[in-house]
Amino acid sequence: LRHELSCEAWFQRTHNPRSSLIIGIAAFETGFKECINQLMPQAGWMAMNIQSPPIVTMLKEYLPTFKAKLSINGKVLAPPTKILEALVKGVTIRNQIAHGKSQKIRIDTLKEILEAIVDVLYLLDLYNGREWALKMISHETIQSLINGSKK
Repeated sequence: LRHELSCEAWFQRTHNPRSSLIIGIAAFETGFKECINQLMPQAGWMAMNIQSPPIVTMLKEYLPTFKAKLSINGKVLAPPTKILEALVKGVTIRNQIAHGKSQKIRIDTLKEILEAIVDVLYLLDLYNGREWALKMISHETIQSLINGSKK
């Protein structure tokens, strides 16, 4: 579902940017909650049924505690800062739209957010044991993750 939503968001970006953003953020939230459910089953029910802390905060602080099936240089890393900032921007704009504020979205901003979502979804796939997902993450993100794993 997460990748279907992500693809739909990408295809909507030029004609329906607000819908694209809302669908993209839904893909991100769905993907992260599915990852919690798969890798941390004891927390899965709560992730699916109880209001959680801000999702980007959870991604940054909770994801590195997961017992992943695959990792990067032996570590489960949060996405790079650039990705996290794009996601915060996306969630903020989505919330403004959802609360009735007519929010215009610049196409370059939307593209940045959707690309961040795609990278996060494939990173989560990697942590879930899908080795092929590594090839789908952008080169820039992979380099940031590898450099971050050396710290």
